[in-house]
Amino acid sequence: KQWYQRRVSITAGWLGDKSRCADIKAKSYNRNSRFRCVLSRCKSERQYGISITHEGCREEGGAWVEFFSFLDVLSITDEDECVAASKKDGRNKIIWGTLRSDDVEKYCIVQAPEVICEEAPTTRVNHNGNAHYAPGGNEHSLNLNTSNIEIDLPFFPSSE
Repeated sequence: KQWYQRRVSITAGWLGDKSRCADIKAKSYNRNSRFRCVLSRCKSERQYGISITHEGCREEGGAWVEFFSFLDVLSITDEDECVAASKKDGRNKIIWGTLRSDDVEKYCIVQAPEVICEEAPTTRVNHNGNAHYAPGGNEHSLNLNTSNIEIDLPFFPSSE
């Protein structure tokens, strides 16, 4: 049986302005797709164009293909089994879908976790991340801790 720690404490880069969170999440590849110019149609041969726009790709003779982000592809080959696995898992977002828009074959896909976006805690000037976490803490308090955030580490259900 494989052991993993579900919650960990890590040092994190935080935002000073939480109003940017929506934009960061919208542009993250964790849950959003990206397009790429694909020149070859053969699965065994991958050739990509240099175009970064749909028009440029068409001029290059390629297909503008949407790619979806994922952590894992499960060996489940049936949509109902995939839905059942998703309900049973409770930790990962598992969906039934394609890996790219020009693919007809569907898979049971484990998506990457949602981006965590939180405002940084208040810290003292020149104290390199020491933050007040205790109730009643103030700038003269001796109750300082390193800024941290708890996250769930991504888990790969296929164990591959």
